[in-house]
Amino acid sequence: MSLQPVPRTPRPRLGEVLVKLGHLNEGQLGQLIARQQQAGGSLGRAAVAAGLCSEEALFSALAVQAELPSVELDRLSQEPEAIGVLPEKFSREHRVVALSLKERVLTVAMTAPASLASQDAVRAVSGRSRVRVVLATDSAMQRALTRFHARAPTPDATPTPVRPPRAPTAVAPLPRPELFDSIGLSARAGELVRQVAISNGLSSREVLQRVIETWAENTLSRKPTQ
Repeated sequence: MSLQPVPRTPRPRLGEVLVKLGHLNEGQLGQLIARQQQAGGSLGRAAVAAGLCSEEALFSALAVQAELPSVELDRLSQEPEAIGVLPEKFSREHRVVALSLKERVLTVAMTAPASLASQDAVRAVSGRSRVRVVLATDSAMQRALTRFHARAPTPDATPTPVRPPRAPTAVAPLPRPELFDSIGLSARAGELVRQVAISNGLSSREVLQRVIETWAENTLSRKPTQ
């Protein structure tokens, strides 16, 4: 004997819930339905836009319709066990955040309508078969997504240690700049550079650089003759 699946009870219509909770009367509901058929969109949003019910009243009706408990998400925090259970991209796409993971039961907050397809997707992604769903408002969900998935500040790169400036080394008298011609060093100047480099533990390049800098400073500082 094969077992037949138990049919799920269909959810009540949102308009019926709003009337049952006293947020709308039958006449107002009829007007909203006619307006929705012409303009489309959500009946609940149309009721709020028309000033017939508040955001809070709509949210309470959605919770009753979904048969889910509602929470004030702004007052809740994410427990350590629930961090990383749902990837950020999935959470933003499905408007869901993981709140806690206790005794193999994953508690998540979702926005209305919290469809069964979305709940099944949470089970598949989290790998948890037991999922408890609570309902949160759209605005609170947006704030929770920002809080729970805030990017950790990137640590500053380790600063390169600054080496203290090397104390100037006493240098033997440098060759006279006049020994340099427009092409390069004369043989005598080259010999002097080598001697200075050896006596001061410097390279010929360093000695030559200092000579050029000295020559440039002296040239620039000379006043032109009148």
